[in-house]
Amino acid sequence: MLDHLTQGRLYAGFARGYQDRWVNVLGQHYHATGAGEAGETIDEHNREVFEEMVQVIMKAWTEDAFSFDGKYYKVPFPYQEGITRWPVAEWTRQYGAPGEIDDEGVIRKISVVPKPFQQPHPPLMQPFSFSERTIRYTAEKGIIPFLLLCVPAAFTQMCRLYQEVAGQEGRPLGLGEGVGAFRTFHFGRTETEAVELLRAAHYPAWTDWFGPWGFWNALGRTPEDDQKYQADEQLPREEWTVERMRRVKYALAGTPAQVRAEVESLRSIHGAGGDLEWLGWFFDRGRMPLDEAKRQLEIFGEEIIPHFR
Repeated sequence: MLDHLTQGRLYAGFARGYQDRWVNVLGQHYHATGAGEAGETIDEHNREVFEEMVQVIMKAWTEDAFSFDGKYYKVPFPYQEGITRWPVAEWTRQYGAPGEIDDEGVIRKISVVPKPFQQPHPPLMQPFSFSERTIRYTAEKGIIPFLLLCVPAAFTQMCRLYQEVAGQEGRPLGLGEGVGAFRTFHFGRTETEAVELLRAAHYPAWTDWFGPWGFWNALGRTPEDDQKYQADEQLPREEWTVERMRRVKYALAGTPAQVRAEVESLRSIHGAGGDLEWLGWFFDRGRMPLDEAKRQLEIFGEEIIPHFR
């Protein structure tokens, strides 16, 4: 309905979730829980549940009437027996979609209305993607992954992987097409002023909130770190620095001209000859004064966006 109300301005985002506080509650009927460290079996189960639910949504959006016999979800339910208590079978047979009702008046398929305004459905996005397996999955399914992975060489590698897998699925794409990147932006009259704003606003959230969840590994683990730390080892707290955020090209801070140059590098997939399609701003969400937040948005709109239209 929202897709119709906005005349096709809707994008649908799906993310699996990973922390106990949310997954344990919302996933309880599917025995899904937060994976935590070394939780490969749990993570595999959670991924299986998530991918099956996406299948159900896709069928509901794209088929006039659909059935589904999954491991976690059955449509209709019970699947083999069908829904037998349906006294308006003749009405449904006349006005419903073909195949909803069988000759005995049993519901065999479900029709979801209205269909999306966009055909076959709104574009799909999956945020905070950084694993090779997720990139393969999104490329196979035509989902736009928003990469939190920032290190230029690793980011370029993931874009190439997405392009390769999409091509194998019959979707020939340019490098960066169908891919999004999350970055944060801070503007100042000087580079020093912008970096100090980053240090005061966005950086504490990563130190106090995202860091304990292990996001620094996803954000900015470099080949040099692989020489110092075990593959499954989190970066120690002394490595959580503003300088690292900038070095790995996650935090783009400086004058508008400096930030434009950084965005141009990202747009071209760091000189690999690509053309990144999507860019997301990981904003500070209350860590800076409102007037300053508005000023940052205005600078972005006036000094950055027009150069990339």
